[in-house]
Amino acid sequence: MAYVLVKHSVKDYATWKAVFEAGSGSRKAAGCKDSIALRASKNPNEVTVLNEWDSVENARKFVESPEMTAAMEKAGVTGHSEVTYFAESLRTGN
Repeated sequence: MAYVLVKHSVKDYATWKAVFEAGSGSRKAAGCKDSIALRASKNPNEVTVLNEWDSVENARKFVESPEMTAAMEKAGVTGHSEVTYFAESLRTGN
């Protein structure tokens, strides 16, 4: 498994959430297995998303696509998004 951690600020969480939810089919078709979105407790417009992917290659292809850039713009993402790709190396089960 592979994971992608994305952190960014958004203009309006409700707008961002609607676009994110609408993209679930596209993510799944590209190899995304699961997603969790988290909001910062002190600033609800700071969003962190952790996606589980079938491979780092598929994750990178999707995240760096022109379609993703357009979706992030539509969702109201502001400034620079911090994106980190991970390959799973250990799972403890607890």
